[in-house]
This record gives sequence, C-alpha cells and structure tokens, in this order.
Amino acid sequence: MTDDIRTPERYFQSKEDVESKLLSLQDKLGILLTKLEKMKDNPRNTKAAEEIASKSAERLLKQANQQEHRDIASGVIELLAEGRVDDAYDLTYALLNCKIHEKLIPYLERDGKEIEEQVFGATEMA
Repeated sequence: MTDDIRTPERYFQSKEDVESKLLSLQDKLGILLTKLEKMKDNPRNTKAAEEIASKSAERLLKQANQQEHRDIASGVIELLAEGRVDDAYDLTYALLNCKIHEKLIPYLERDGKEIEEQVFGATEMA
C-alpha cells in the first residue's frame, strides 16, 4: 500500500506519539545534563573544558525552560478554546510568576551577596 499524501496521517501525528517522543527527549536531556555536570566537576578537566561544560549545561537548561513555557502557553490556548477561562487565567498567572522569578534570580543573588558582605564583612575568595 502506498502512502497517500492527501491523508491527514501523513502530516499530523497522534498526541500519544508526540508525548512519547517528548518524554524520550526529556530523558535524553536529563542524561546529557548529568554527564555535563560530571564533566564540569571533574578535577582533571582544564579550565576551558569546565567552562564549555558549564555553558552547555546552562544553554540546555534555558532551552528546556523555554520549551516548558511554550507547552504551558499552548495549554492556556487549549483551555481558552474549551471555554475554561478560570483555569486558563490560573495557568497564565502561574506562568507569569515563574517568568518573573527567573528574571529576578540574578538580582536576588547579587543583593544577597551584598547584604552578606555588609553583615559578615568581606570574605576572601580563594
């Protein structure tokens, strides 16, 4: 039997297939992040190798966060299409809180270090 290009099955995948591929990809991402963390913490690595591993891990985490945010946004759209406005509002509120928290982390770390220096005095970094 030949594959007819006019059938929707040719262009659209079932939701189960997409979810299983996404879970597989998430598992592979977790394994890769674990390997990068081990590589980053290996004392035999050069400074350059540690920096590459660190930057790669940061980039992968950023990509995973972006994908998670896209998934949540598509969930909001689906909820709105189903007419569940209150659930869509709650999900949007949670997504925005998450994004705000991510944007504030560098500032909180910086201010936390500043407060620590003021309270405990300057500490020497070896």
